[in-house]
Amino acid sequence: MAFDLYFGSTSESIEHHEEEIFSFVTESHAQLLRIKNDFYRDLSFSNDQCNLIVHELILVKAEISKNKKLFYLGDVLDRLILFFSMAFIGKFNVRSESD
Repeated sequence: MAFDLYFGSTSESIEHHEEEIFSFVTESHAQLLRIKNDFYRDLSFSNDQCNLIVHELILVKAEISKNKKLFYLGDVLDRLILFFSMAFIGKFNVRSESD
């Protein structure tokens, strides 16, 4: 199942096989924890939340980069960091849809 994210005409998704990124999410990643816990619900994120998500994703990427077997998740995190950064810079809110 995919978790699709949208702002304006821009979209991104987290595919089922990419959900492993959430195994690194802890209580200190409040926004990512919200996505993890409500993955199958349609969520929305304010512009300020998009900024917080970018920083949380960077922290998760630093953790994942320590494990060579999870190298492929770096691409997922890079896509999400870019997506949420663009939303923040463009002053967009993000909405989501889950399959």
